[in-house]
Amino acid sequence: MDLKSIQPGGEGHTSTARVRLLHATVRNRLLKLMDQDPAYFDEAKYGAAVSIRDAIHAIAIFCCMPLFRQLPKIGIQPRPQETEDFLALFRYIAYVMGTPDSFFDGTEQSKATIESVMMCDPEPTESSKSIAANFVAAVQDYPGINVSKPMIEVGCRVLSGDELGDKVGFSRPGMFYRASFRGWCQLLVVIAAIQRLSPAFDRILMKVTSREKNNEFSYQQIADIFSQVLKKFVLVNVFGASILKEGNKFEFTHQPQLNKFTKREIKTGINLSRFRPVETIGFVVFLFECLVYTLAFGMLANVLRSNGIVSQTLLNVLG
Repeated sequence: MDLKSIQPGGEGHTSTARVRLLHATVRNRLLKLMDQDPAYFDEAKYGAAVSIRDAIHAIAIFCCMPLFRQLPKIGIQPRPQETEDFLALFRYIAYVMGTPDSFFDGTEQSKATIESVMMCDPEPTESSKSIAANFVAAVQDYPGINVSKPMIEVGCRVLSGDELGDKVGFSRPGMFYRASFRGWCQLLVVIAAIQRLSPAFDRILMKVTSREKNNEFSYQQIADIFSQVLKKFVLVNVFGASILKEGNKFEFTHQPQLNKFTKREIKTGINLSRFRPVETIGFVVFLFECLVYTLAFGMLANVLRSNGIVSQTLLNVLG
């Protein structure tokens, strides 16, 4: 993403305008269905369909959730200036979307907004469970990165919490997947630190992640792994960057209809024997992290022991 993409005529600006029109189309369609069957959507209970409140909710999820909840859980603490810049970007997006942007005027106001949104969120329904399962099925074994279902679910649990994960029906993956996801978190922390130290590296990485990639995976091009994962899991899943770039046309293929509800879909044609580069790399990074901590604590213990600090400490503890 660059400045031109969010200016009038840019791909990001055009895509954002399309989203606004898409919201209007959905709202108009729902109103027509409500005229045919008032029970289709309980406006007295849920309020107006696709309302300003919904728009504020969407901006808060894409903007404030990464800044104040998800990135810190990964281990990345946005700096004050980075936070202000990100909020300024989404205030502009809110303006283009026709959403009140005053709710995101500064860090404290934005934190208050996301807290209010989370407090007022309704409990997950059966449709929520179906949507969550369909999301996992859509991302599972995506060509090029081949992420497994447990890896996706453990990521959702880490970023959204176990309580919500249980409510939407996510499984509890084993230690391997938790370790692998932690490895990726540590890798992202290192990459973010290098980006801050080296603007040149940051520009190179942004160019790599913005290029169109072939869906076929190449084992000789390790950089493709990093760029695909960063793009899909950080830019898209965390930041929602598909709104800002790539010129998505958001084709309206699934129209709301009477007596038609979201159901759980089953993904077919999955090859369970595929090599899993994401899990493998994450687990290797986790093992390397454990090795580094072991060596660091070992060296510290040797230094303390050589200076007699450990022995004296033990004597003090034992009295």
